[in-house]
Amino acid sequence: MSRMPAIALFGVISLMSLVAPVLAGEFVVMAEPKTDFKAVFGRVESRDLVQARARIGGTIAGSANLIRGNSGHGVAIYDAATAGTRISGNAIDGNARTYWEAAKKGLGSSDEWIMVEFAKAQTINYVKTMSDVGYYPMEMTVEVEQDGRWVAVGSFKSTSEQKTYMSRSGSNIVFEFKFTPVVAGKIRLSVKRVSTPTRAVRFYEVLAVNKGN
Repeated sequence: MSRMPAIALFGVISLMSLVAPVLAGEFVVMAEPKTDFKAVFGRVESRDLVQARARIGGTIAGSANLIRGNSGHGVAIYDAATAGTRISGNAIDGNARTYWEAAKKGLGSSDEWIMVEFAKAQTINYVKTMSDVGYYPMEMTVEVEQDGRWVAVGSFKSTSEQKTYMSRSGSNIVFEFKFTPVVAGKIRLSVKRVSTPTRAVRFYEVLAVNKGN
């Protein structure tokens, strides 16, 4: 018998012994919760203010006790000759991103004013203004018109007096004037000095409300 076939057979057997058996593994499928991040677009609106139309155009808020273009009363608004896009109507349009800006800087040499006139006299006991840092009043008077004459219902000239009416949240500056209920056909806000004297006063919103007792 030849040795060559025996050697070849031995080689084949040796190679086969080196090959490890292949076993099927176990694969487990499990459900896992995953957070799905998606862009969400929405619009934030007040639950207390209802949009209505007024004579000044655009949209303004109105409710049973809110006197800012109340849908049943109408409103007109005037100021000290402001031009451009920063018109007086921006102060009562219900949009906190638009604003009225006075024509002159708040250096204290003259009064800059904004006036809201109602279609008929209304009972009010609260006036609120909203401004921004750098553009808010340092000296202001709030008046109502009664029987053809202007009557002051709130004012401040000093920093100590200002604190009585002022509150701040971030860059938003709010002034709130509370007074005995009056029947008025107009309200007028006069500003002489501004927090940054080289700038003109800005009002983002002006509200006149009858808050009851």
